Amino acid sequence: MRHMESVIHAIEASIDYMERQEAETNWEELAEIIQTVRTERDWSEQYHNAVRLQSRIQLYDLFSSNPTGWHQWFFEYVLQAASRLPSGAPCKVLDIGCGDAALWVRNSDRIPPHWEITLADASAGMLEDARSSLGESAARFQFRKADVQALPNADNGFDIVIANHMLYHVEDLTQALKEISRLLADNGTFFASTMSSRHLLEMEELARAFDPGLRVLDDTLERFNLDNGTQLLSPWFPEVELIHYPDSLIVTEAGPLISYMTSTPMNAGKRLTGEALEQFTDFVELRMLETGSITISKDMGFFMYKKKEAAAL
Repeated sequence: MRHMESVIHAIEASIDYMERQEAETNWEELAEIIQTVRTERDWSEQYHNAVRLQSRIQLYDLFSSNPTGWHQWFFEYVLQAASRLPSGAPCKVLDIGCGDAALWVRNSDRIPPHWEITLADASAGMLEDARSSLGESAARFQFRKADVQALPNADNGFDIVIANHMLYHVEDLTQALKEISRLLADNGTFFASTMSSRHLLEMEELARAFDPGLRVLDDTLERFNLDNGTQLLSPWFPEVELIHYPDSLIVTEAGPLISYMTSTPMNAGKRLTGEALEQFTDFVELRMLETGSITISKDMGFFMYKKKEAAAL
């Protein structure tokens, strides 16, 4: 059904393009439209639920050199932002693109009782996984299926808005940032985490050393990363602060590394099957045997914007 829906979407987009053409149809441009629609479908299938996402988180859990995990480290800054608000008053939090709620599951014992938290995601399957992961504590959260490009919430409705490693998936980033700006309350804080183009670079190099045609990391990150984020955010969030997370991967097992590589929407998952997968596993294990481990760069961080209170008229 999802495949047929994507085909219909591609056909409708193509017809719309052709109807708008006054001159001769540009077939190359039309082909790009169809390919873009299919790429968006591939990403939506990747995040239909949390299974593939969790295989990626597992690699970080097992082999990160920083003893403080990303979720705990990042949440500390969220707590600090909340401390700027009036003591005892409800703190309204929105986590957009919440995924499987790992941020909240891993910090469940640190969430203040006066926080009112809304978890939003465009995927109903992901929200169901989030609810399941939270278990009994899910009752204190609100779950909302929503697209960041059109959020059904009141203006200035949230004291803290979190976009944790998700803005690079958004097709219309301008509209998304406009929506987030609309929702952020006076004295509120916006967090937008992402990676740089150097993140996991050695993983891509490892794949191509085995097969030059293999691809693991895609170009989606170019939409929003640590290098261009300040410029992209500035129209709505001036004077953002960029904070880096110091970390790397020291990988000593082939299995979790290969699971990560084949979980992405690029061609590694399709090409590394059967005999090819066995050969690649041998290739990775030999590389580890030679050096003892494989070191992979992690270049992660977040942008933080603190909104000032509106001046009295």
